Amino acid sequence: DVVENIAPYLKEVLQEYFKLMDHVTSEEVVITLETLIARVGDEVAPFAVDIAKKMSEMFIHICQTGDFDDDDSAFTAVQIVRVFNTLTHVLAPLSKKPSGVKVYLALQETFSTVINAVLVPDGVEFYEDILDLIGALAKFSPQVSPYLWHLIPKVVTTFKEFGFDSVRHVFTCLARYIVFKTETVKRSPSIIKPVIELVNWIFFPSNDSKESNPYMRETRLLVQAQYMAKMLSVCILHLGREFHGMIEHVMKSVFQKLQSLSKLQHALTSHKAFLEDEYVSTYQMQAKALRTILVETLATTMYCAPEVFLGVCAKLNCTKDVFSLWMSSIESTKANYNCLYTTVLGLSTLSALPKASLPPQLVGPPLIHLLNANVDCAETLRQIEEKHSEDGTDDEDVEFEDEKLVEFENVEDTQDAKDDGENVDEMAQRIRHALNQHLEGALNDGNLVEFFDPVLSDVDPVVTFIRGIEKLSSRNPDIFQAWRAQLPPAAMKAAEVLVNEGKERIKKSSQESS
Repeated sequence: DVVENIAPYLKEVLQEYFKLMDHVTSEEVVITLETLIARVGDEVAPFAVDIAKKMSEMFIHICQTGDFDDDDSAFTAVQIVRVFNTLTHVLAPLSKKPSGVKVYLALQETFSTVINAVLVPDGVEFYEDILDLIGALAKFSPQVSPYLWHLIPKVVTTFKEFGFDSVRHVFTCLARYIVFKTETVKRSPSIIKPVIELVNWIFFPSNDSKESNPYMRETRLLVQAQYMAKMLSVCILHLGREFHGMIEHVMKSVFQKLQSLSKLQHALTSHKAFLEDEYVSTYQMQAKALRTILVETLATTMYCAPEVFLGVCAKLNCTKDVFSLWMSSIESTKANYNCLYTTVLGLSTLSALPKASLPPQLVGPPLIHLLNANVDCAETLRQIEEKHSEDGTDDEDVEFEDEKLVEFENVEDTQDAKDDGENVDEMAQRIRHALNQHLEGALNDGNLVEFFDPVLSDVDPVVTFIRGIEKLSSRNPDIFQAWRAQLPPAAMKAAEVLVNEGKERIKKSSQESS
C-alpha cells in the first residue's frame, strides 16, 4: 500500500525531504528517509544519485562542523552511511539491467567522497558501515570502477592501522570482490595480492612492540587469523585454476601456521604462555577453532585441486606431516558441520585419484587410515542430515555437543526461568558459553554462508563419497580390496548404508532433472 500510494509522488516527497534537511539534520529525519527508501525499493532508482549526492554533502558537512563527542552528530552521520547501504541494496534488481551500469557507476563516484573521508583513523566510528557499503557496491554493481578496485589495498592498510576489531566486516568487504566479481579477478589475479599479503601478515605477526611474551601478539590475532583462513578457502573455491599458481604459497602458509599453532596450544595447555590465567581458556578455545578452520582450508584445497595439493606437498616434503595433522584434527572437525562437509569432499576426492597420482607416503596403511576416517565423517554427516530432515531444520542449524547456541535475548523469559528456580550458576554458565561462542569468531559465523554456498550448495557429500569409492574400486582395485579386507564390521555397515543412500540420491536427482 505504501508503495502504491507514494510511488507516483516520490519525486515531490523527496524534494520536501531535501528542503527539510537543509534546516534539520537530525537522526530521526535520516532514519525516516531510510525507511522510505526500503519501502519503495527500486522505485527510487530515478532519484538514487540525487539522494546520494544530498546525503554525501550532509555527511561531509557534519564531519567538518560536527562535534562527535555530541551523540546526535555521530548518530546522524552513522545513519547517513546506512542510508547509502540501504540504497545500494534496494537497487539490486537494476544490476541485471543495462540502466544499472550507469546508476551504480554514478553511486560509486558519489560515495567516493564519503569513503575517502572515513578510511582514515579519525573515521573509525563509521569504519564498519563504510566497509559494508564498499562490499555492497562490489556485490551489486554490474561494473566496478577503477576507484572501487583501488580500494582493496586501502582497506587492507586501514585494517592494519586501526581496524583489527572489525575483521568480520573487512572479510565480508574483500570476499565480495572475489565472489561476485570472480571473472575480473581471474583475469587479473594480482588484484587480490594485497589480500594474500594480509593473510600472511595476520598469520605470522612480527613482535614490533618487543613484548617479553613471544606468544602475546599471536594470541591477540587468533580470531583475525580464523577469518583470514576462511579468506583462503574463498579464493580456492571461486578462482579455480587461475588461483593454482598461488596454492603453493597458500599451502605453505597454512602448514606453517598449523605448526606454530601447535606450539601455541602446547604453551597454553601448560600455562607457560601467560600470567593472566583468566584469559587462557578463551585463547585455548580460539586456537582450537583456528586449527579446525585451517584443516577445513586443506580439505577445500584437496577438493578443488587435488593433484596440485599433492604436488605442493611433495615439493615441500611435507606430505606425511600434512596428513598427520589433518587426521589428528578429525574429531574437532566432526564437531563443526561446515568443516565436516568439506572434509568429506576432500577425502572423497583423494580416494578417487588414480594410483599414479598418489604420493608413496600415502600408499598402504596411511591411505587405509584416511579411507576409514572418511567413512566415519561421511556417516556422521549423513546422520546429521537425516536427523534434521526429520526435524525440518537446516543442516547448518545443527547443535553439536560442544557448540550449542544459547539465546537469552528475552529478559522476561530469563526472569521466568529464574522464578522457576533455575540455578544462578547455570544461568551464568549459559551466558559465558554464549559469549565464548562469540569469541570463537569465524568458526560459527553464519554470515559467511553467502561466500561458500554458491559453489558448495549443489554438491552432495554423500554422492561425492560413493563416487570416490566407485573410482577407487575401478582405478585401484588392489587398494580397494585391501581396504575392504580390514574394514571393521561397524565401518563396513556404515559404508554400505552410505552407498545405498548415495545411489538413492543419484536416482532421485536424475528423476527430478528429467
